[in-house]
Amino acid sequence: MLRSAALISLSSVLALTFSLEWPISPRILGGDEVEDIESFPWMLSLQVWGVHRCGASIIGDRWALTAAHCVAGSSGPADLSLRAGTVSRELAGWVIGVDLIKAHPEAKLWRNDIALLRVPRDFPFGTKVQVVSLSFFHHLFIATSTV
Repeated sequence: MLRSAALISLSSVLALTFSLEWPISPRILGGDEVEDIESFPWMLSLQVWGVHRCGASIIGDRWALTAAHCVAGSSGPADLSLRAGTVSRELAGWVIGVDLIKAHPEAKLWRNDIALLRVPRDFPFGTKVQVVSLSFFHHLFIATSTV
């Protein structure tokens, strides 16, 4: 239960951080200056037709987590790709297509706003591409979480 709550909270953090960003920055992390993706190797740029829409996080060998409103309106997984291994939305790293979208069936902005994205092959793991460690976010949730 705590893991589910942490993933849903992470989704809310992603939604707030990435979809309300204005003006649009060329950086994935919402304008925060990050010199090297190795500080946040789980971060992805979710792109629609090659244009950044939202952030996402790597949660498994072939799975990423994002906010459901980020995939709403796409005609299917062929519209989407994920850029990994770079702090840039437009340069470097690896671009990987999406082959499955699983959004919460009752998703609404700020409620059940979570979606899973599956890629056709494993992410290219290394120092710049890694699965998110929920322990990294532990301090964000421990004071306000209920089990």
